[in-house]
Amino acid sequence: MADARKLAAAALLRVEADGGYSNIVLNSALNTSEISHADRALASALFYGVLDRRITIDWLLSKHIKTPLKKVAPYTLTVLRCAVYQIAFMEKIPESAAVNEAVKLIKASGERRNAAFVNAVLRNIIRTGTDLPYGNDVRTLSVRYSCPEWIVKSFINDYGEENAVELLSQSLKTPPVTVRVNTVRTTPERLIKILEENNVKAAGTETENALTISITGDITALL
Repeated sequence: MADARKLAAAALLRVEADGGYSNIVLNSALNTSEISHADRALASALFYGVLDRRITIDWLLSKHIKTPLKKVAPYTLTVLRCAVYQIAFMEKIPESAAVNEAVKLIKASGERRNAAFVNAVLRNIIRTGTDLPYGNDVRTLSVRYSCPEWIVKSFINDYGEENAVELLSQSLKTPPVTVRVNTVRTTPERLIKILEENNVKAAGTETENALTISITGDITALL
């Protein structure tokens, strides 16, 4: 799994530095690597998760880092973001693993002098918890739902506070991916079995020969 974390951090750093399209950057990184399917899934989950929850992640980090985040070394900050995402949002990953792997990445990088700093920040976050603020003010909603404040303000102005909160809540949910089964080559039942053998959840829909699948990242990786 270390390769997955390393790949995700490198791809995130490239997006941050070059402003590339996230899907293109990640797909390029995945296509030029030889990591396992499990590592590809973890790398994708980390990559898109950090992008989706960056405002929340940075809020958590800012509580434990005295200097502005923009002054933290780029790779160190990226690795911290990946680790915080695992701690706060990936229940299946042990907190200790998130910390230890983050420290290993830093020690193997040109920013190795920051290893103790990374270890201390992450252990402080684990100790104090990752609870998010409550309330419906713009700043709190921005942090809680990882949405820029100007968008939160726009939602409240256009739809009212209650509807704005519902919209923000829905925005964090992963939409289902729907695929059509080529019945010339297979059946829905057979395709579901094949997908499940590759650790991809699939289910039928009300539409004939259509399935919904749960996958993070590039769907073409299943081809």
